[in-house]
Amino acid sequence: MYILWLSIQGKCNFTTLSAHGSYSEKSYRLHFKHNQFNFSAFNLALIDKSFESERIAAFDPSFLKKSGKETYGLDFFYNGSAQKTDKGMEIGCLAIIGVSIETAMPLSVKQTPAHKDHGGLMDHYCDFIKSNSHHLKSSGVKCIAADGYFAKRKFIDKMIDLDLTVITKSRQDANLRYCFSGQQKQGRGRKRIYGDKVDCKNIDARRIRKFHSDQEDTFYSGIVYAVSLKRLVRMVYIQSNSTGKHTILISSDKDMDPIKIEQYYRLRFQIEFLFRDAKGYGGLQDCQARSEAKINFHHNMAFSSIGLAKAASIRTCKDKSNFTFSIRDIKTLHNNKLLTDLIFSNLGLDLTCKKIIKLYKKCLDFGARAA
Repeated sequence: MYILWLSIQGKCNFTTLSAHGSYSEKSYRLHFKHNQFNFSAFNLALIDKSFESERIAAFDPSFLKKSGKETYGLDFFYNGSAQKTDKGMEIGCLAIIGVSIETAMPLSVKQTPAHKDHGGLMDHYCDFIKSNSHHLKSSGVKCIAADGYFAKRKFIDKMIDLDLTVITKSRQDANLRYCFSGQQKQGRGRKRIYGDKVDCKNIDARRIRKFHSDQEDTFYSGIVYAVSLKRLVRMVYIQSNSTGKHTILISSDKDMDPIKIEQYYRLRFQIEFLFRDAKGYGGLQDCQARSEAKINFHHNMAFSSIGLAKAASIRTCKDKSNFTFSIRDIKTLHNNKLLTDLIFSNLGLDLTCKKIIKLYKKCLDFGARAA
């Protein structure tokens, strides 16, 4: 199924599977419905063979266009590309990122149910991550990065319960307070813990100290109290040298190295490339099914095939510090092999002949390009 999936040029659906594969469309529909393949365990095995020990997790939902009336999970979800709420489906992807190789591979994918079928989006996201927490733990992941939507107390509290450090982006006007370090008043009453409110446009460089600078940005860091999160966090304040605009990153671990916070949040964007490849080449939006089981199998196949292709590319890469990946070349190679094997077998050509082997390899590389 994986080789066939990667061999298809165009839409990956039941019609094209039956046209390129060995079974009928009905057989593929039944396979998608009843197959209980453990995608998470398979993906984790690929990750363990591809990444070194330093890894982080990343989570992000994504909107998928879908029409119809009876499709499972069809509802109104936020569409980031259109910057509005649209009718369709939503999936959540939990990925693991290799820090040294700076690329992401999928661990698990799950569709978001319609709003009437769950208690709330944040509860659904947290439950999904919790269901995969044993995979994260066995993979040595201790940190999860997510975008600014997840800078919420409920999400961070539940991730901390799973022994995961959360790195996320805060609002530019976040309600933060400095830690109080002055002299306490004498007498009865509760001692003062927090100081003045942080002016995010004009931070106090004596308490939020500079730790790095380059041509583009200046980086500051300090421990502050996040009022909305009800906890102390490590803040990384990034100010643009050219425009003066700022970005605020926070970590639930107040003792975390600020350099790691900036690095890990930057690596979070690798999950966006997974969505891009799964939608553009993995057939993520080509599903013809309506039932929950078939849709779930299709979505996981779309991401897992990208992970398999990436694992194969990492294995053959000699310089992993300069790793590049092109899913288009992988798809072209497999499509060429499918057609070449069909033509060569029908012509009865001898693949032990050196001239035939040379021609065979030339056909496989036809149309490929550098990443």
